[in-house]
Amino acid sequence: MGLDIVEFVMDVESAVGLCIPNDVAPSLATPRHVIDYLHGRLPQSRETRCLSQRAFYTIRRDLKERLGLPRESLRPQTELLAVLPTRNAQAVWAEVGESLRFPRWPSVRGGSWLARVFLHSRPRTLGDAARHVATFTPQAVKLSGEGWTWRELATVVDGLMRHHFAIREYSLDDRFVEELGLD
Repeated sequence: MGLDIVEFVMDVESAVGLCIPNDVAPSLATPRHVIDYLHGRLPQSRETRCLSQRAFYTIRRDLKERLGLPRESLRPQTELLAVLPTRNAQAVWAEVGESLRFPRWPSVRGGSWLARVFLHSRPRTLGDAARHVATFTPQAVKLSGEGWTWRELATVVDGLMRHHFAIREYSLDDRFVEELGLD
């Protein structure tokens, strides 16, 4: 297994809180294999929840209270730098992440061309931030003891595939090495 796939597997493990044994990882040759493996080993649920929606409402509630903003001004398309204080936007944003106890809280994307080129994975909008949380730390928005549906796990794996491999179109049955060309 190449470094790209190893990092992907590590992020999958971190996102769902499950260790994939080294002897099992090579047998997970497709995204569907990964999802099925996780679904078979994690507590299950029958009710699918939108994890990015949960993350959005949680972040919005904190920003509303912290900054005294009207709820209506905080939409998924709201640019973070438009609502955060100009002088200390990064510090306030970091405080939001700390108060919500979301691990892997992203920094805010700046507006310069250099930041847009090199910091493409940083959120620009409130919706971007919610998707980041739902992809990298979905456990943070799940209730205690709440299980996982296959669809929730598929959403997490898809988000991590897009992040790690910059893949936009693929089949769940595409093999990582053969069809997707990953090492």
